[in-house]
Amino acid sequence: RQMCIRDRIRGVRVIPELDQPGHLRAWRVSKEIEPCVVGHNESILVLPHGYLDPTIKKCYQIVRNLFKEMLSLFKSDYIHLGGDEVSFPYWDTRPSIKEEMTKLGIETYEQMQIEYTKVIRKMLAKDFPNVKAIYWGNHENFFMEFQKGDIIQWWGTSKDLIFALDKYKEQKFILSNNDHLYLDCGGGNLLGNYTWCEPYKTWRDIYQLKMPNSKNILGASVASWSEIINDYTLDGRLWPRTSVLSEVIWSHKQETTESTIIRRLGAHGLRLTQRGIGSHPVTSLSCLRVTENCFKGRTV
Repeated sequence: RQMCIRDRIRGVRVIPELDQPGHLRAWRVSKEIEPCVVGHNESILVLPHGYLDPTIKKCYQIVRNLFKEMLSLFKSDYIHLGGDEVSFPYWDTRPSIKEEMTKLGIETYEQMQIEYTKVIRKMLAKDFPNVKAIYWGNHENFFMEFQKGDIIQWWGTSKDLIFALDKYKEQKFILSNNDHLYLDCGGGNLLGNYTWCEPYKTWRDIYQLKMPNSKNILGASVASWSEIINDYTLDGRLWPRTSVLSEVIWSHKQETTESTIIRRLGAHGLRLTQRGIGSHPVTSLSCLRVTENCFKGRTV
């Protein structure tokens, strides 16, 4: 609550997210709501996950109660409803889900997720008619159906975004393209392997983001997931790369040569460190002093 008040004073809008029906591993901690979650199965993945059982009535009420609690705290006219990375093999391990699908005449798990989402969306509309819903979207859930006014936060590739804009003409989009705006890429994953979205996204990658000429684009947002990020490494992961996106979508400069960009980024990085923010260097000190020696007049 204090965070929301502080950020509102500074003109920052905090949008809460309740990701479901996937990413619900934490629900398994509660004995009361644990039956709502299809949990870990050794034959599918090594890491434990959690997926809501869409056939248990009380699970819907739990989600509804969470909506009410979250929106009473955040006072937001938007809520993020997730909807991404629902692993259907988990649903397939619970016979009761398949039995209920047969009773309802639902043939595929994709259709099951669509029907589940419709029910949740109606609940939100009934309790909070003025609150807009945001969903994650990429090529894996092109089967999804959304209501008019729902917003898609696109985390797929820039190439697939073209197809998404064509398919979902009634939806507005927030861009978080993983090939430009995923800041945790290239840092290794929690198992010590490469991340799925290699390589590391440099300031140059972000600067080369092409905003489609579409009235359905609301804006863009970087993403940095926290599996192997902590309080000591967060600043360097975010800054000054996030500043590049701000320049691209808000105040794009006419001077876009490498040397002018580096001078701006270097100055802003210094400003951040002077304010106690652990900004990561964009280049060496020697290159900052004489940018023309390291960066030519090429346009990014």
